[in-house]
Formats: sequence, C-alpha cells, structure tokens
Amino acid sequence: MRNWIVIMLLVLSSSISLAQKNVLFIAVDDLKPMLGAYGDPSILTPNIDALATKGTLFSNASCQQAICAPSRISLLTGLYPDQTRVWDLSTQMRDEDPNVLTLPQYFKEVGYHVAGLGKIFDSRSVSADFDGVSWSVPFIQGMPSEYYFNNNKEKNGYQDPTVHTAAAEYNQYLIDNSITSTADKNAARKLFPLSKPATEGNQDLPDDAYVDGARTNYAFEKLDEAVATGKPFFLAVGFTKPHLPFVAPKKYWDLYSRSAISIDQQQGRDNSIPSIAFHGYGELINAYSDIPSDGQLTVDKQKELIHGYRACVSYVDAQVGRLMSKLDELNLSQNTTIVLWGDHGWHLGDHGLWAKHSNFEQAVRSPLLIYAPHHGLANNVTEAPVEFVDIFPTLCDLAEIDKPMNLSGESLIETMTNPDHRVREAALAQYPRTNGGKRHMGYTLRDERYRYTKWIQMNYYEGLRYGPTHAIELYDYQNDPNETINIAEDPAKSDLVEAFEFLFKKRNIAQNTPSNFLDVSLCNETSYTAPDGQIYTQSGVYSATLEAKNGMDSVITIQLKIAECQSQPNEVLEVESKNKLLSIYPNPIKDGMLHLDWKEIARDITIIVLDFSGKEIIKRDFQNISSTNLEVRGLVGTHLVQVYLDGQASTYKVLFTH
Repeated sequence: MRNWIVIMLLVLSSSISLAQKNVLFIAVDDLKPMLGAYGDPSILTPNIDALATKGTLFSNASCQQAICAPSRISLLTGLYPDQTRVWDLSTQMRDEDPNVLTLPQYFKEVGYHVAGLGKIFDSRSVSADFDGVSWSVPFIQGMPSEYYFNNNKEKNGYQDPTVHTAAAEYNQYLIDNSITSTADKNAARKLFPLSKPATEGNQDLPDDAYVDGARTNYAFEKLDEAVATGKPFFLAVGFTKPHLPFVAPKKYWDLYSRSAISIDQQQGRDNSIPSIAFHGYGELINAYSDIPSDGQLTVDKQKELIHGYRACVSYVDAQVGRLMSKLDELNLSQNTTIVLWGDHGWHLGDHGLWAKHSNFEQAVRSPLLIYAPHHGLANNVTEAPVEFVDIFPTLCDLAEIDKPMNLSGESLIETMTNPDHRVREAALAQYPRTNGGKRHMGYTLRDERYRYTKWIQMNYYEGLRYGPTHAIELYDYQNDPNETINIAEDPAKSDLVEAFEFLFKKRNIAQNTPSNFLDVSLCNETSYTAPDGQIYTQSGVYSATLEAKNGMDSVITIQLKIAECQSQPNEVLEVESKNKLLSIYPNPIKDGMLHLDWKEIARDITIIVLDFSGKEIIKRDFQNISSTNLEVRGLVGTHLVQVYLDGQASTYKVLFTH
C-alpha cells in the first residue's frame, strides 16, 4: 500500500510540473566540440548527438576564459572575467563582489527549486558550501560512497589496485625523505610512474565505479526530490570527465582502436605566432607520474592520451543518455529545457599543446546545445558568434522570467528559431599571461571566419584596463583551419585588422590609453559637438582626445549618426515590455524632459536610465502615482529606460538629443 502511495505522489507531482518550465543544466569539464553532432566522425557520442537533433547546436560558441574557475564564474554570473575579477584558480567570487547574483541563485529567488551536484562552480572560487546561497538544498560535488557500485572501493579517481599500491609507495617516499615543496613532490612523482598515471582504461567495471557514474545515480535522486516539491526545478549536473586523468570503464576504451588514432599533424609552431600565445602545459606535466618532465611526448603516448580523451567523452555521453531516460521516465521531457555546455576546449597536441590555457580555437571554442520543448527549431545549427555569458539571459527568456538588469550577455532565444540571427559581430574571450615578469592580458574576437587576438601589457589585478600592445594575431579559418600562420602583419589584411580594432573600441577593451566609446544618434540636427569641442556635421566615426596632465590622454571613439527623423507624441521604441499600459514620450527627447504615464496608480515605482554599456545614469523612486516627469537634461544618444511598477519590469530604448 505504501509503495502505491509513493507512486501516486510521484504521478501527481509529475502532472503538476507539466505546466512548468524546468531546467536541466549539464556542465562537462574540459569538453571540446569533439562530438558527432559537431561533425567529428572519430568520436562516438550518440546521446549528445540525439539531444542536438531536438534543439539548437551553437557551432561557434566561445567560453570567456579557457580555464575552469574564470569560465564557470563568468557563465554563472552572466558577466565577463574583467567584471567578476576572477582570472585565476584562487580568487573567491564573493570576495570580489559579495552581492554578485548567480544563475541558480536567481532562479531560486523567482520561485524555482534549485539543486546541484558535481562540478558546476570550481571549488577554488567559491565557499566551502559551493556558494550555498545559490541552492535550495545543500550542494554536493564529490559523491558519498553509497552512490558507487562498491562502497568499499577507494574513490581517488582510480580503480586499478596497482595504482593504489604505487601511490602508497610514493607517499611513503615523501615522508622518508622529508619532501614538502610542490616542485620536489612533482619531481619525486616521476620515480613512481604508476602512482598517478594520466590514463586508466584496463578496469572492466560498471559506470558507477567512477565518480561521474555515481553522480548520475545521485542526479536521479535529485530529480525525484525536485518533482516531489511541486515547483518548477533547476537542476545543475556537473560531470568531471574528460578532465584529466583520463579514467573510464574499459568498455568505453574498447569503442576505439588505438592503432587507428592519428596524432595531430600540427606539432610545430610557425615563427609568425608570438611566443606569448603558447604555454608549457604544466597541468599535464606536473601532475601526472607517467608524463616526462621535459614534456616531450612520444607518438605512442600522444595516441594513448587521445584514446583516453575519447573514451572519457563517450563515458560522459552515456551519463547524458541516462539523464535523458530518467526525464522520460518521470514524464518531464516535454517541459524541461536542457542546456549542455563544456566549460572550455582542450588541446590534444595541436600547436604542440595539451590542456587549455590559451586563446587558440581549440581552447576557446566550446560546445553549447540548448533544447527547449516549448521554443525553437529542431535540428537547428547556427554559426552565429555566441558567448557563454549569453546562457543566463537565454534561460530567463525560455523560463519567461524577467532578466536581471546587469547581465552582459544577449539572449539567444531568437537564434533558436532563426539560425541566421546574430546578437553580435564577434564573440569575446581572454586569457592572462606573465611575460618578461610583467602581466599581460590577451583579448580575442571570433567572428564566423576569423580570429583576432591582441595582447596588452597591463597589471589587471591593480585595476589597469589599458596598456601598450605586445603582439597581435589574426587567423583565417577558411584558408587555415589549424591556425598555422599568423596573418596580422599582412598588408592585405590591414582593413580586417582595423575592423576588429573597431570592435575592441566599441567594447572599450584592449586599448593603449584610457578610452571610451560613444554611439551618438541625432534626429533633425545639423551638427554634433564632440567632448573635445570639435563640431561634426556628417555621420561617421571620429576620435576625441582629452588631454591629461599625467600624459595618459583619454581617447573617445564616437560613432555618429545624423539623420532626419519624424516623431509623434507617445511614440515608443520598445525593447522589452510586459506592461502594455505604460507610455514614454516624446521619443526622441529634445527638451530634456521625459514623460511617463502608466494609467493606474502604482504603489512602488523605480525608474532607471542606463547607457548601452549598462552603466546607471539616473535612478528615481516614487510611490502611489500614475504618471511622472523625469528631468534628463545633458543626455545624448540612445539609452535604456527601465521602469519597475510594483515589481513588474519594462525596458524601453529612448533617443536623447540636444
């Protein structure tokens, strides 16, 4: 009888949630677009491929920094690394901004049951409770023993007994020789090559012998609990593989023949590519006992690593398939949005590199798939340049909830129905380096054909956001898909370099001096006076230099549009509005006064004017009124006006003129 009651409760809860829009948020560590759905015939990923046929595959998605913690913090806050100030593996997210809002936290605040497990945040960038404020229930990264197939097995990532024996011998060696420094420990590790190998594929065990299989077991439990709450849910499931070490059950290794694996043909580095673009792949060399200290990998070792990476990808693909089956079992597949992403790519020998940590294509380009049963085309593939900061606003739109004001990304919801829709001209990523003892930041832009990278010397930790240019790179993926030649200095490409430089100016990054960008649109005006006093009478792109006593003059780039415009009272250029009663007029505004009318008295009103960079210009609070006038003298160009009426948000685009 008791079992029947439980079953009926689950059925009832499931029927309740059919009217809801749930989210299954799947993160895969170090997963590059080596997937069948991305056109790679060497890999076996039937479950991820099946997911791609249901929704949208973003073939040109960029992470914001190709290393775990910064990439994940950026994605989960919808902010760029320069905004979160998390560029490394040691900075705590809330030490930099205690009030930062995360994606799961926001869904919790709007009424979702939010649970998570595995690797979502990098543990080094959040508190010990994995940012407890973000979750409705405690978050677990590692799995308790009961979720593994054999509770008595050691859970250190390996299941081969010879590894455990060698690891014990290594640890005893450290004790016997009083070895304590990291460098000496890494050197001693090479004396025990089986103590921490980069791969393990000789164990004929079930999926839950390793942690990602155990995580899937735990995710099933979290899904059952979420359904029982009767609320819409947001479940974040983070898988660790194919992160090193490449360990997976033998059956996944058996899917591939090592003799059929080829190493990457691009083992060398052309002199046209600046040395700052590369790294020493210390993640592989320093941490693993069977990797030589000089990093010189034989052909056989390279094949072994590639084999291990593929096996781990197929292993995680199987876990994704298990999750899809569980959704079907709970009758949730028709009301659950699924987003699957890898936090960055991974070098497998190209450029003579391994791991991530670069601005090259193999590190920055990352898989992103979104399936929403209630929105978008099936089997939709888009080449539009998108960024991981776009995921936060996109999920808000798919859940039909208001977006937080300060997000840096753009919603991709229209691209899910129109693969030709573009939210930006090029996608941005960045990576820091120390070169010659000085800090540098490399910024890279990727459009549909080219990648342009610019390395700026600046101490970003001290707040600098400009400095001298150290090097530039340009790659043409149509003619040179493997980035073998840097063509940035080719005179025939100067116009292309200039176009990318203009995109950097629009974003106000990668500049040599303090800078700003103004997008000025004027209606029925004959001239525009720039900040430096210059007067312009025609549309165009201009520069204004404001001299400074310290020699660091500020350079302002102005994109000016002067046109004849017709406007009518009550004309509204609407961006996003859920309040159809609200009117803002006139538009364009010429007399410095903005009129707002929402017909009925509202209890609490907040009006915010922002520029297009998201900077708050004006904020006013009112109570118990149905209309108001807002003085906006001095503003020029297009701005956003956000209106909150008793918590209901509307956003409008308004043109301010002289």
